[in-house]
Amino acid sequence: MTTAPAIDDVTEFWTAHPNALFPRKTIARVRHCSTALLEREAWAGVGIPVIKDGNRCLYRKADVLKHLGIGQ
Repeated sequence: MTTAPAIDDVTEFWTAHPNALFPRKTIARVRHCSTALLEREAWAGVGIPVIKDGNRCLYRKADVLKHLGIGQ
């Protein structure tokens, strides 16, 4: 019996609703950068806006697209 492959996090990002939230690890893969770079940008107050959820840092897809020059 074969099973369908799991959707990876990058594919999930591109198919998600613009208001969907994603963890730093996924955004690093989408941007082709390290999570450390995203963390430094967050501490400096530059880059993609971060939404804090307890100890987690989340990013809204629409904000990521805007940062990449894809969104409005």
